[in-house]
Amino acid sequence: MMSVAVFITSDDARIFKFLASGVESVHLHAHGVKHAPESLGRNHPQQGGDADRFFHSVAEEMSKLPADRWLVLGPGLAKKHFQHHVEQHHAANAKKIVGVESMDKATDGEIKNFAHDFFKKLGVFQ
Repeated sequence: MMSVAVFITSDDARIFKFLASGVESVHLHAHGVKHAPESLGRNHPQQGGDADRFFHSVAEEMSKLPADRWLVLGPGLAKKHFQHHVEQHHAANAKKIVGVESMDKATDGEIKNFAHDFFKKLGVFQ
């Protein structure tokens, strides 16, 4: 099986697939005007915002992969909103999320290294 890390903001996602042959990546962008979902209260986003549609497309892309571990990275609240979206709308994949970690803006190399170290601590990589 494979491990996947996603570095996500409200309008951009970089998905990294860790394979035996190396790391492959996919870059997704939100389209249209960026509006976060309205809040129903602290950390409880209401469905239907543009960010919610973007999170759906990212989750769909990740669901296509034969991965059993997802690591969610990013600055700000988008990573938590994405986790909540997956729990609410992609429940079968919610159990694949093994970590949600804060990470400031980073290069692809920095993201790969961070994710590799995270998965290594889980015992996935030797």
